[in-house]
Amino acid sequence: MSNEYRVLERMLVEGQISRQEFKERIDAEYDKLEQELMNDEIAPDEHVERYNVLMELEPQSFGPPELHEHI
Repeated sequence: MSNEYRVLERMLVEGQISRQEFKERIDAEYDKLEQELMNDEIAPDEHVERYNVLMELEPQSFGPPELHEHI
């Protein structure tokens, strides 16, 4: 995971940014990554690696599962 992603994740954990802002920043990274691939700035293999790192961060933006009542 790149240092940029670690910093972003740490900011979320420490409460420096909201979950919504974290999600927006991750979405912006997806867009940036796609644009870099389309402009041939990165190779497809690098795209896949960076995309997978973003995917690992994604579920964390929603927090842990909450208890709910079964009806």
